[in-house]
Amino acid sequence: MSTAVNVAKAIDDQRDLLLPNGEPVVNRLESLGDNCEFGFVLRSLGYETGSLFRWTVTPIDNLHIFLENNQAIAYERDSLVPFAPGMIKDEKSGISFHSKMRSERGDDGKLTFLLTEEEMDDIYQKDKSKVDHLSAKFFHRLADKDATVYVLKKNGNLDDRHLLKTAELLKKYNEKHVLLAVHEGCDAVQAGTIEEIESGVFRAHITAFAPYVNAKEIQYNEWTSILHSVSCEKSITERLC
Repeated sequence: MSTAVNVAKAIDDQRDLLLPNGEPVVNRLESLGDNCEFGFVLRSLGYETGSLFRWTVTPIDNLHIFLENNQAIAYERDSLVPFAPGMIKDEKSGISFHSKMRSERGDDGKLTFLLTEEEMDDIYQKDKSKVDHLSAKFFHRLADKDATVYVLKKNGNLDDRHLLKTAELLKKYNEKHVLLAVHEGCDAVQAGTIEEIESGVFRAHITAFAPYVNAKEIQYNEWTSILHSVSCEKSITERLC
């Protein structure tokens, strides 16, 4: 089945993605990375609200440091280096962002910026304002009394040590928060299901993630089934409603 058909199917299934109180489940989800895949899933469902990690590359250890520090990403101009032709990396946080500060790979394999300093500074100011806004928004939601389901994935999967550490850090802000860690490598029967591995920590199952080189090659139907499972799971909905 083509990706286009999968997207259409995901959009048609929005009626099945409501919490018991009638609220769309997507309103209570937030990505923690590790890349853009879940961001595209939300887009397929018509949800375009911005969030800090929706379009970033975020290694798990750097995510933990960010949550432990409890402060916004500094995003200083001198700390930004090329990460990919359309992305830059903030070396202080270890997190990479999409940006119009484009770069190109030379014959030596190294990436170098293509724009003038003046052009770079103009883009930087806009990017900085956006990162500051999304950082503040992220911590406001994290400290809010209403629970959020934080969605985390990594190609090749994260081990339980990383999952439980992430959950521990989230619950320091609000005990009701839920961590949904999506794992790849299951069979078609298990795809779309979730299981609770600890109070407030769930593992979801998908046959395969999109490759990092093309985050749009997504199993939209399976992701939609996962979100449907979340909307029906009593031990999650009791925290959200």
